[in-house]
Amino acid sequence: MKTKLFLIGALCAIVLVACAAPTPVPPTPTAIPPTLTPVPPTSVPLLPTPTAVPIVTTGEPLEFVWRITGDPNPFSAPVGIAAEADGTFYVIDAGNSRVQKFDRNGKFLTMWGTQGEGDGQFGFRFMDSGCVTVDAEGNLYVGDWDNYRVQKFDRNGKFLTKWGNDSGEETRFSGISDIAIDKQGNVYVTDYMRNVVQKFDRNGKFLLRWGSAGGKDGQFLGLMSVALDPDGNVLLGDETGRIQKFDSSGKFLSRIFLATLHDRGVTFWHIEVDSHRNIYTADHRSYRILKLNSIGNPLAVWGSQGAGAGQFSAINHIALDQAGNLYATDRDNNTVQKFRQPLFRP
Repeated sequence: MKTKLFLIGALCAIVLVACAAPTPVPPTPTAIPPTLTPVPPTSVPLLPTPTAVPIVTTGEPLEFVWRITGDPNPFSAPVGIAAEADGTFYVIDAGNSRVQKFDRNGKFLTMWGTQGEGDGQFGFRFMDSGCVTVDAEGNLYVGDWDNYRVQKFDRNGKFLTKWGNDSGEETRFSGISDIAIDKQGNVYVTDYMRNVVQKFDRNGKFLLRWGSAGGKDGQFLGLMSVALDPDGNVLLGDETGRIQKFDSSGKFLSRIFLATLHDRGVTFWHIEVDSHRNIYTADHRSYRILKLNSIGNPLAVWGSQGAGAGQFSAINHIALDQAGNLYATDRDNNTVQKFRQPLFRP
């Protein structure tokens, strides 16, 4: 009997302990937000994607094609970019003081340049100051900020000529921010520090200069970019969010004021014009590309902040080839991306 009572007491004690112990609660799974993984320096996804990659888009669609990081010579602050009609393109690799050349699929072809003041050397002090354009013969014109000059090369990197200095008037540069070439081969060079644009022939002979600091027509505040439309008109964009249009003699024609497109304003780090007179702008502050018609009405807004397809950290310059493919450099992500406009017609 005592044994039975003992067993019953032990059983009750076990039950009491079991009831007193907290019921184990399975851990609640923590939602992990998706992260944006930067492209590693040696990763070169060259093959086009089989379907359109989603891009933050308003208006006309845009499709991601590929992204490169400069492999086998990784970019360090890629800034200026220019494309030939067939899609061959050139990148100012500012952090490495060189120009890199690629085919339309992003395959590396050649490169040239080192830090310095000699022919074929460059000084890109601010890591975002290099600009480049290409003429109909495939010659390159490079804005060499720290050396106050324009250098001209053939498409294989052979040095041809140079002009400019930091004194005088006709060939004085204080901060070359962009270069464009018209159908006659004349070269337009914007000077960020002086808020002027200067026009030269293909060999560097001075032809014309206009502009000054200010907010009136024909004046600029932080002159960033120049582009030519199919009619030979000169479009100039500054840091206030204005694009002003001039004829080839510097006569003011019209202006487009776009600061209201975004609550932080628009900074035109670079502008391009296509064969339909549409205007493309690299909006540095808002991590996006804007497409406008010839009078400034928005047609599309592409991009967002990040490191994925169609995203940017510090979008710098853009370029267009003859088929309307769009190339964009991203200084901070050390990448160049290529996009296709499905609705574009040459």
